[in-house]
Amino acid sequence: MARHVDVLSPMIYPSHFAEQRLKDDPYGTVKWALEQGMARVDTPLRPFLQAFDMAIPAGMSLPQYIVAQIRAAEDAEADGYLFWNPRADYSALWQALELLGP
Repeated sequence: MARHVDVLSPMIYPSHFAEQRLKDDPYGTVKWALEQGMARVDTPLRPFLQAFDMAIPAGMSLPQYIVAQIRAAEDAEADGYLFWNPRADYSALWQALELLGP
Protein backbone atom coordinates (compact mmCIF):
# COMPACT_ATOMS: atom_id res chain seq x y z
CA MET A 1 0.00 0.00 0.00
CA ALA A 2 2.76 2.47 0.95
CA ARG A 3 4.09 2.77 -2.58
CA HIS A 4 0.65 3.74 -3.89
CA VAL A 5 -0.12 6.65 -1.56
CA ASP A 6 1.43 10.00 -0.65
CA VAL A 7 1.18 9.50 3.11
CA LEU A 8 0.18 6.79 5.58
CA SER A 9 -1.82 7.59 8.71
CA PRO A 10 -1.56 4.74 11.21
CA MET A 11 -3.85 4.91 14.23
CA ILE A 12 -1.37 4.93 17.12
CA TYR A 13 -3.57 4.93 20.21
CA PRO A 14 -1.54 3.89 23.27
CA SER A 15 -4.73 2.79 25.06
CA HIS A 16 -5.28 0.09 22.46
CA PHE A 17 -2.01 -1.75 23.09
CA ALA A 18 -2.20 -4.90 25.20
CA GLU A 19 0.98 -4.32 27.20
CA GLN A 20 0.43 -2.07 30.22
CA ARG A 21 3.86 -0.47 29.79
CA LEU A 22 2.80 0.78 26.35
CA LYS A 23 -0.54 2.07 27.67
CA ASP A 24 1.27 3.94 30.44
CA ASP A 25 3.81 5.69 28.19
CA PRO A 26 2.09 7.71 25.45
CA TYR A 27 5.34 9.43 24.43
CA GLY A 28 7.38 6.23 24.24
CA THR A 29 4.64 4.24 22.54
CA VAL A 30 3.98 6.78 19.78
CA LYS A 31 7.69 7.37 19.16
CA TRP A 32 8.46 3.63 19.09
CA ALA A 33 5.54 2.87 16.75
CA LEU A 34 6.56 5.63 14.34
CA GLU A 35 10.20 4.55 14.32
CA GLN A 36 9.15 0.96 13.60
CA GLY A 37 6.90 2.11 10.77
CA MET A 38 9.47 4.46 9.27
CA ALA A 39 11.99 1.64 9.21
CA ARG A 40 9.60 -0.37 7.02
CA VAL A 41 8.43 2.18 4.43
CA ASP A 42 9.71 5.28 2.66
CA THR A 43 6.24 6.84 2.57
CA PRO A 44 5.78 9.67 5.09
CA LEU A 45 3.81 8.78 8.22
CA ARG A 46 1.19 11.19 9.58
CA PRO A 47 -0.31 9.33 12.52
CA PHE A 48 -3.73 9.57 14.06
CA LEU A 49 -3.19 10.25 17.76
CA GLN A 50 -5.54 9.61 20.65
CA ALA A 51 -7.66 12.58 21.74
CA PHE A 52 -10.03 10.66 24.03
CA ASP A 53 -9.73 9.62 27.65
CA MET A 54 -9.53 5.83 27.43
CA ALA A 55 -6.85 4.27 29.67
CA ILE A 56 -5.08 7.53 30.51
CA PRO A 57 -2.27 6.79 33.04
CA ALA A 58 -2.96 7.73 36.65
CA GLY A 59 -1.83 11.25 37.44
CA MET A 60 -1.90 12.39 33.81
CA SER A 61 -4.62 14.62 32.37
CA LEU A 62 -5.90 14.16 28.83
CA PRO A 63 -4.24 17.40 27.67
CA GLN A 64 -0.90 16.19 29.12
CA TYR A 65 -1.43 12.84 27.39
CA ILE A 66 -2.02 14.59 24.07
CA VAL A 67 1.07 16.77 24.55
CA ALA A 68 3.19 13.65 25.13
CA GLN A 69 1.94 12.15 21.86
CA ILE A 70 2.57 15.37 19.92
CA ARG A 71 6.12 15.61 21.25
CA ALA A 72 6.74 11.98 20.30
CA ALA A 73 5.46 12.53 16.75
CA GLU A 74 7.62 15.61 16.38
CA ASP A 75 10.70 13.91 17.85
CA ALA A 76 10.19 10.96 15.49
CA GLU A 77 9.96 13.46 12.61
CA ALA A 78 6.50 12.36 11.52
CA ASP A 79 4.89 14.26 8.66
CA GLY A 80 2.50 16.01 11.04
CA TYR A 81 -0.28 14.33 12.99
CA LEU A 82 -4.05 13.99 13.13
CA PHE A 83 -6.37 13.48 16.09
CA TRP A 84 -9.54 11.53 16.67
CA ASN A 85 -12.15 11.69 19.38
CA PRO A 86 -15.23 9.44 19.05
CA ARG A 87 -17.49 12.21 20.43
CA ALA A 88 -15.89 14.92 18.27
CA ASP A 89 -15.01 16.70 21.53
CA TYR A 90 -11.68 18.36 20.92
CA SER A 91 -11.65 20.64 23.97
CA ALA A 92 -8.76 18.66 25.53
CA LEU A 93 -6.83 19.01 22.27
CA TRP A 94 -7.20 22.79 22.41
CA GLN A 95 -5.98 22.74 26.02
CA ALA A 96 -2.99 20.61 24.96
CA LEU A 97 -2.11 23.03 22.19
CA GLU A 98 -2.22 25.88 24.71
CA LEU A 99 0.16 23.91 26.97
CA LEU A 100 2.58 23.54 24.05
CA GLY A 101 2.54 27.26 23.35
CA PRO A 102 3.60 28.91 20.10
